[in-house]
Amino acid sequence: MRREPPTTIVVVDDYADTRSLMSFLLRGEGYVVKEAANGAEALALAAEEPALMILDVNLPDIDGFEVCRLIKSEPRTAGVVVLQVSAAYRDTGHRVRALDGGADAYMTLPVDRQELLATVRALLRIGRAEAEMASLRAVTQLANAAGHEINNPLSVITGHLHFLAKNASVPAERVSQMEQAANRIREIVLQMLHVTRVEIAKSPLDLPEMLDLDRSSRERRAS
Repeated sequence: MRREPPTTIVVVDDYADTRSLMSFLLRGEGYVVKEAANGAEALALAAEEPALMILDVNLPDIDGFEVCRLIKSEPRTAGVVVLQVSAAYRDTGHRVRALDGGADAYMTLPVDRQELLATVRALLRIGRAEAEMASLRAVTQLANAAGHEINNPLSVITGHLHFLAKNASVPAERVSQMEQAANRIREIVLQMLHVTRVEIAKSPLDLPEMLDLDRSSRERRAS
């Protein structure tokens, strides 16, 4: 049985203690963790297409909002799930700016260990579901293109068979066999297109219910 490759997560924070703590928690869950201390290092690691990036906002060179925007605007890295975090930027406006910039979630620090890990797991499930849907869409597009490419020459063949059937020198049985083969090819194409459409229709994104991060932050402040 082929083993799935380990999930890679990048932790970006200019404070070494914060990076070390988050990395320790994530490695304890079996994730492969890479660390970055600034925006330039984060962008370099994003190019390696990790599954998820925990991205601090307050970085010494490029702020995390801009790093996230750059990651999401590049086709190669747009699929990297970004969890934006900050201890200083706690207002609703900061959360809105992060989400509008492409972040998949936003949390304020400090954060409960279990809440962080649960959020990471939820975001990874979303990322996998979106990747599966993208693959299904690609298969459907390929099936549609293949069906079009097959049907065009097949129509020419069946048209010629119609005239061939009128040729007395060609055995009727042979023409019938060719017609049956052409019809079978057409049936296979139609079945292929039908199956791909059904799979898309019956496989909506199985997205988990996300944590109310705004509410959890308010509860921590009130406690």
